[in-house]
Amino acid sequence: QPEEWYSFFHDFSRIHAGALITVDVSLPGAGSHDELVDRPFRGVSEDGGEILIQVGAADPPHCELRVQRVFTIELQQTDEGADAALNITSLDGTQTSLLFRWPWLPELLEPAMGRSHRALPMQVQEAMGLSSMKDEEFVEQLQQRAHLGSRGEAVVAIRATLETLADRIPQRTAHHLAFQLPAELGESLRLGMVEPFGIDEFIERIAAREKVKPSAAAFHARVVISMVTEVVPQEIMFKVRRELPEEFETLFLPELVTETERRQTAQR
Repeated sequence: QPEEWYSFFHDFSRIHAGALITVDVSLPGAGSHDELVDRPFRGVSEDGGEILIQVGAADPPHCELRVQRVFTIELQQTDEGADAALNITSLDGTQTSLLFRWPWLPELLEPAMGRSHRALPMQVQEAMGLSSMKDEEFVEQLQQRAHLGSRGEAVVAIRATLETLADRIPQRTAHHLAFQLPAELGESLRLGMVEPFGIDEFIERIAAREKVKPSAAAFHARVVISMVTEVVPQEIMFKVRRELPEEFETLFLPELVTETERRQTAQR
């Protein structure tokens, strides 16, 4: 109902600010087209009987779209309850849809609102120009901390660990974690074939992907996961740990990384 639009738009905009959206416009009898693609969402509001959609962080820096003669507004959600699209239908049958690139459960975004921007998902930070770490920085730090000889080896180690993790945890959890990481690295979590397997096979799969010994793969995995834990909100890593058997807890103990580093340094 129009009298409820203000509070709905206010909460919706507050929760989803910065999320990447595509604005699709469907005209009766003329098909649909993308008005804007993968632009950060700034907000939606009611303005003089029209719906005002604001997006930004591209050329031009920001823009506004207006939807007139609004008839209905529908929030479309996934089976898990994540907001997937906001559909606005005009009296003439035109439908304007705000499609989220990555549907995100509101309860995972909302706790971050009102806190430091570092609590926001990494890809939201990037869209808003606030990101504290890019792909290159993550790779460089991993190369140093895992004592790898090249950037290429570091990339392989990161991808091997994240791809194997995506094979073990539910897709929804993997996608939530992916959204917290720099964009290119996060893609490694999006194509998992979810299967139940133990910690030994977890390490063996990483070793096969890296083409290294299991002992080296185990160390690389701990370093990667230690770094991931440092850059994503605690509640997301809690969800990841909760999806894994107890034997996987050794992957989340930073002191094991430190001890392995100490022994490797002593052997040089």
